[in-house]
Amino acid sequence: MAYIGNQPIGGTLTGGNILDGSISSSDLDVALSNTINGKVTGPASSTDNTLLRFDGTTGKIAQASTVTVDDNGNLGVGLGAGTPQSRLHVWTESMSGGGPATSGSAADPNCMARLSAATVAMDFGAYASGVQWIQTRSKENYTNNFSLILNPNGGAVGIGNVSAPASLLHLETPTLTWALTFSSVLQTGR
Repeated sequence: MAYIGNQPIGGTLTGGNILDGSISSSDLDVALSNTINGKVTGPASSTDNTLLRFDGTTGKIAQASTVTVDDNGNLGVGLGAGTPQSRLHVWTESMSGGGPATSGSAADPNCMARLSAATVAMDFGAYASGVQWIQTRSKENYTNNFSLILNPNGGAVGIGNVSAPASLLHLETPTLTWALTFSSVLQTGR
């Protein structure tokens, strides 16, 4: 049995390659000289299911993390010691609440989550009142906004208390005390 310190690494030292838990003496020398060359230290305690994160200075000190994966595979980001309530649960405590930023490209203080690729982003945020928004835009210049298409391959969209939309756009409320408002701003040159 081969050991690193007093911990068994499985198998025996042989002259061959790593096979079925065995490790060759030349592989062990490489591992010892190139991989195991420092000491990892961490906090005195940890939170169950928290992912390990190392500091950005030495890369050898374990830091507290706000990313957790529970036993059901739910991922929580920014929850601290909280438990994720869905497959992806994102929490921010520092959001000021307001509409999406309309210029620049710095972190949007009202954005809760972002999906992005290349130069485009779909941001999700909220006003202080709790009303939430979705904004598609350039992640490099917030003055460049893009259209949002729902179900481009077909299917219906339901808004309100709709479990199975009966038309392309189905609006429903249980109290029937709402009004659908259309408004436009007269623009020239379009």
